[in-house]
Amino acid sequence: MAHAEPLADLPRPLEATVKGAARPAAHLWLYPFLGVIALTPIPFGGERPLPAAILSAAIGLLLVISAAQQILKRAEYISLPRRLWPAAISFGAVIVIVAVQMTTWLPVEWRHPLWALAEDVLGAKTAGYGTLDISATGYHLMRLAAYGGVFWLSFAAALDRRVAWRMLRFFAWTGAVYAVYGLGVLVSGTKTILWFKKWAYADFVTSTFVNPNSYATYAGFSVICLAALLLRELGRQTPEFPGMAGRLYTAGRTFGRHWRLAGAFLIVCSALFLSASRAGITSAILGFCVLLGLFVVRQTFGIVARILLVAGSAAFLFLVAQMSGGFFFAKLIGQAGGQFDERQQVYDVAWRAVLDSPYLGYGFGAFEPVFRMYRGESVKWDYVDRAHNTYLETAVGIGLPGTALLVAAIAWVAWLCLNGAVRRQRSYLLPAVGAAVAVQAAVHSLADFSLEIPAVAVSFAFLLGLAAAQAARQNRVNPGT
Repeated sequence: MAHAEPLADLPRPLEATVKGAARPAAHLWLYPFLGVIALTPIPFGGERPLPAAILSAAIGLLLVISAAQQILKRAEYISLPRRLWPAAISFGAVIVIVAVQMTTWLPVEWRHPLWALAEDVLGAKTAGYGTLDISATGYHLMRLAAYGGVFWLSFAAALDRRVAWRMLRFFAWTGAVYAVYGLGVLVSGTKTILWFKKWAYADFVTSTFVNPNSYATYAGFSVICLAALLLRELGRQTPEFPGMAGRLYTAGRTFGRHWRLAGAFLIVCSALFLSASRAGITSAILGFCVLLGLFVVRQTFGIVARILLVAGSAAFLFLVAQMSGGFFFAKLIGQAGGQFDERQQVYDVAWRAVLDSPYLGYGFGAFEPVFRMYRGESVKWDYVDRAHNTYLETAVGIGLPGTALLVAAIAWVAWLCLNGAVRRQRSYLLPAVGAAVAVQAAVHSLADFSLEIPAVAVSFAFLLGLAAAQAARQNRVNPGT
């Protein structure tokens, strides 16, 4: 059954599984929450102070409404499962580290030495902070807290399996809408982002994002969600007659019956390849392979059917890449060497900064002024405000221990999702989506900064929270998807 309207059949009241029992919990904030998720990429992927502030305020308000519902007993109390406590503690520790960087009561040796230099130059006492840029650190702390709020709201709503599938479908269709817009801009030749004229990457699909790499990550999330919905329908079907021919016939009928999903999958894949982002496309393919691999392992197909499914998926992606003009392959071959050398120069400078302050960092979000201090004459780029490696940039900001805590929090949730995808019997594709997007985001973060864009980070937190909610439910029932 195709779902043209993703939210049309949401159950009322919604049911949230709390402490092992299904009890009614009317989430008054769910529809506004989904609206926030859908609108975050407008404009520029949310990478401007005003959209980011509106996002944080909206998530804060929704958290207050959610808490008020539980206090007034309009909704069942929801507590974080013990399996997620390590991730919550690690994430909370990062919040504390960043907050401490913004205080003035740090020991003098913990403050950035430039504050002491400012006192000497000005001849007056100044407030010393642990961060080099107090405003940038406060701005990034606000965003980081909002991402944690998105994870919690998504987790709370997705405890109900039916709601979780509808949330996933909503995100998948939202991604298809943004892909249609991006393709429309490219085909029309208007070279705009909404009503703004593009000032960069005019010949690539970026949708409402500025950078094609960031859009590629967002599109990759959508590809994984659409693939999960298609695989769910495929796994539900029983061959109408035995043998390989029966399976192929049933698969063909399934994709024909769900032509809207199949069409959306094709559109988003086309937009992904037309972004021509090497790291973005490669990481999206890896995430898709994780999802497909978990599906193939969990299904009872014969070995030949599994090989055909994998080979068919690979052939489809290659065909879409060729149909999309071959931009990805041309860029992969033609420009890889030079750009890698330039990024390596940035990595070297950033790593020198990390080694000079490995434990405390220079302030969350303060990469640009730090880089200006260390760059010297070796870097060709005139202006560098990103390290093009999220792990390295985070280490510059909050030090190696803080970076390890943040990575550990995400990795712990991703591991729970992978475990849930392997052990769950019903709806195992939901936690599988979490494992897939985690792999995609982790790989892309090695070569770019997509998770530093609010729309991408919000989408990642949304999908990870959704998947974690279902991964926490290790129910033992008859196999199904």
